[in-house]
Amino acid sequence: MTMARQTTTHASTTEESDAPPLGPMLAPQPLAGCAHCDKVAMDRDHAKANGDAAG
Repeated sequence: MTMARQTTTHASTTEESDAPPLGPMLAPQPLAGCAHCDKVAMDRDHAKANGDAAG
């Protein structure tokens, strides 16, 4: 039995893709009552206030 090889072509640039352009990422909202989520959100807010907008 011979198996056929399947190839897939992927778009390599935005111009070739039907996907919408990426915009700025929104910060995830912490889950209510989750202490870990609250800490991560607080750390992210502190970092942003100190000029670190990466996280």
